[in-house]
Amino acid sequence: MKTVKEFVFPVAVTDCGGAVKGTERLKERTVLQIGLSESYCAELPVGAFIVLDFGRELSGGVRILNYHGGGMARLRLGESLAEVNSALNENYSGNDHSTRDAEVYISSYSDMEFFQSGFRFVRLDLLSGETLKIKSITAAYTHADIARGGNFLCSDPLVNTIFETAARTLELNIQNNMLWDGVKRDRLVWAGDLYPEILAATGLYEDTEFADNSIAFLDASTPNGEFMNGMPAYSMWWIILLWEYYLHKGDKSLLVKYAPRVLAEVRLFAEKSRGNILFLDWATHDKADEASGVAAIEFRALQCARRILTEVGLTREALALPQFSGGLLSDGAAFGGAQSAVSRQAAALRLLFGLPQDARVVTAGGAKGMSVFMGYFILKALDRAGGDGGVSAFNVMREYYGGMLKLGATSFWEDFDIEWLKNACPIDRYPKAGEVEPHRVYGEHCYRGFRHSLCHGWAAGVIPYIQQAVMGIEVLSPGCKSISFNPRVNLLKRARATFPTPLGIIAAEFENGKSDVNVPKGVRVESVKT
Repeated sequence: MKTVKEFVFPVAVTDCGGAVKGTERLKERTVLQIGLSESYCAELPVGAFIVLDFGRELSGGVRILNYHGGGMARLRLGESLAEVNSALNENYSGNDHSTRDAEVYISSYSDMEFFQSGFRFVRLDLLSGETLKIKSITAAYTHADIARGGNFLCSDPLVNTIFETAARTLELNIQNNMLWDGVKRDRLVWAGDLYPEILAATGLYEDTEFADNSIAFLDASTPNGEFMNGMPAYSMWWIILLWEYYLHKGDKSLLVKYAPRVLAEVRLFAEKSRGNILFLDWATHDKADEASGVAAIEFRALQCARRILTEVGLTREALALPQFSGGLLSDGAAFGGAQSAVSRQAAALRLLFGLPQDARVVTAGGAKGMSVFMGYFILKALDRAGGDGGVSAFNVMREYYGGMLKLGATSFWEDFDIEWLKNACPIDRYPKAGEVEPHRVYGEHCYRGFRHSLCHGWAAGVIPYIQQAVMGIEVLSPGCKSISFNPRVNLLKRARATFPTPLGIIAAEFENGKSDVNVPKGVRVESVKT
């Protein structure tokens, strides 16, 4: 898979200061080559600054073509207007995982690229030297050259925007032929985060080499006798995603290759996990019921481990796996008895993975208690347990992800709380009196303030929710050789979707309560409701 670079011109000059001239010229497309005689330039004298808006989140850097003048400049990138104007260390503004704020030297007749990060806004201040005569400032946008096989279009414009924003969030995080978690911060491969990312990826792309590479990287970079990313729960997620990736792709060589690691990681649950960090989701970390959610992950991981080992002929080893490892929690009764009382994340996992759980923990509260990482699980559990034909889940999805869109999101965030909408200023303008800048003031744990990533791959989990719960397409057997098709025709007037499989593209639609699905040769539809 190739990575391409395209140069994107700004859509707006959001702000400027000092005796700048001709800044609107920077929005106009021009030949990206410096000549010896450039008469159509923006001028930025010493002490002046300019802020440009590229209209959407991008991955990559900044290219500056400067005709004349030069000196030391400060260059800043920001995922929000507040961040691009921040000082280093102000509300956790920093250069974590990618440099986005630094002093650089700009010379005459220069064509230079700076930084590699995630951003929407660029600010340039000339600190010293001679007035810059700038021909262009463009975003050097780097992204995977990959074709979409999975699409969704319905009668609800908001839902269409949610689907496309999630798809673009995932696309931005396909970098280095891997799946990252964030393009500004967390430019890493995390096993737990990879689970919703791969679910989304298999519903969007026929070519998922980046997913294979990410699974392999986690295996190769984890020392023997250690957990993925240093956390027991992330080893569990790796096992679960391996089985579900195989279910979609049908490539048994994947299971053969990783079966030894699966067996080794499961044994670690009992041998080493006691005393290790319990991690379900940042929104629930160190809070009530986190253990009950991790128990659900372990329960599902053991199920998937048995299936993997059985599929590759290691039946004896599969049967020898305990029903419960006894490592993370005190006794096996945790699976049956430690229901979640307050955490929607933990309750959703327990319901979806078949453990005892009071469904009211999931069904109450509307969009309150949602989290981006666990969005897929909560919506899917609410769809199943809501008792209203999926209406509650559908409305929560619209409210929650629509809330980020109201704040100006062009990609979905690392975290979001519906309460952040109160008196909130969108990320693409300055606040009015009494308004709060959400990127400045919100966030917890490792994502406080401007350290918060506004383009996070795990947010793509809303894609499989739409495909599975709304369109009703679910894979039943390895290689997508059998699927179920049970669309929620009560939720929308009409919808159309395509879904890639190793055997070709599935095309499904419904309108006015009637549904239809066309599948490629070799794919069997187990059930259709119209």
